[in-house]
Amino acid sequence: MKVAFFVSEEIGCVGSRNADMGFFEDARFVIEPDRRGYEDLIINISYTSLCSDEFLKDIGFNAFGYQEEFGMMTDVLELKEKGLKVSCLNLSCGYYEPHTDHEFTVKKDLLNCLGLVEHIIENCLSVYPHENLESGYYHRYFEIDAETEIWDILSWDPEMSVEDLYEMYQTNYPRLKKEDFERIYNEYHEFNDEEELWKDTNLKGAVNTKRLWL
Repeated sequence: MKVAFFVSEEIGCVGSRNADMGFFEDARFVIEPDRRGYEDLIINISYTSLCSDEFLKDIGFNAFGYQEEFGMMTDVLELKEKGLKVSCLNLSCGYYEPHTDHEFTVKKDLLNCLGLVEHIIENCLSVYPHENLESGYYHRYFEIDAETEIWDILSWDPEMSVEDLYEMYQTNYPRLKKEDFERIYNEYHEFNDEEELWKDTNLKGAVNTKRLWL
């Protein structure tokens, strides 16, 4: 078993971007436990597939409460972009509120992740080849995906200020500057204000039409 600790993932996967890919030539698969929460098993990031169907079938992730999800920038994505030829995953490993002063870990969730990783190592003894046929998608479509994901973040917490948005998520999107966050934030709220106005106008129109019929 090999272990890699990459530096500066939070500011753009600096370590993994400069990795010696020869290190992974005899790997059966690659697992990265580095995602918030307790149940996400990341199989695809920004148009980049991470693993084969055979690998997913063999690892038995359902028994550990995991489910397939799409993810964001992280080290295994960078490795795939550099030509990693085996299946890989990014797993939730029990930490919450990342990149804030309130980040914490739930030991039960961390140990469950460890249990899944041990299960895969002990039971998946084959090599699980997988090559991404559309390499480079992440870098070509990053800006579009980032804006979509930030809109999703704001929809979960519409009361978030632009300052909080930038402070909490700037490390997730290292290619975006503060003014990009401000632009996306303003576009999101302008769109939703217009949508609410449209709904309000149509509701009033429906009420007036009903009155005419009455």
